[in-house]
Amino acid sequence: MTSVPSLLRNPLLWLSLTCLDAPFVAVSWQSVFARGLHQQLASSARLALFFAAWFIYLADRLVDSFTVSPESAVSRRQQFCLRNRGAMLALMPLLLIAGAYFAMQLDRQTLVRGVIIGCFIVVYLIINQIAQSLWKRWPLKEVAIGFLFALGALSAIHAETSKLIELTLVLAGLCVLNCLSISIW
Repeated sequence: MTSVPSLLRNPLLWLSLTCLDAPFVAVSWQSVFARGLHQQLASSARLALFFAAWFIYLADRLVDSFTVSPESAVSRRQQFCLRNRGAMLALMPLLLIAGAYFAMQLDRQTLVRGVIIGCFIVVYLIINQIAQSLWKRWPLKEVAIGFLFALGALSAIHAETSKLIELTLVLAGLCVLNCLSISIW
């Protein structure tokens, strides 16, 4: 069981348990690629990505928490989610409203990209729940997460199509390797 003092001693654990690690990483990659392409991103692009990533990550954790019994929750993440499910559920509408607020400030191209990526994420979340055995045979879950993460992080980047595809493939490859490493660990 994780106590509050141990959380305070380990901020990375706290970020993981509260599902804040992925949003910070997404915004960081977005910033790295925007800076590399000499693009100024509006704060709304960063905030829309942050709240969308947090919402998606939290939703995935919450859905998983309904399929894990308290006796079989082995990871700190699962235990934390089970103990704090009510607070996490209460947070969901706030994240959705904040994300929608900042998304409505985005340019049309970025907003359309975001909606399309969002549709793919919903499909992933559904498949993740109804066909979990699919993930056990092949590392498709890690591949899906890696590509969806990269697409989301780069959705506000406006570059030549071939350059954007190249950047997406590089970031997706890195994200897939990260997900595979985590699943093996």
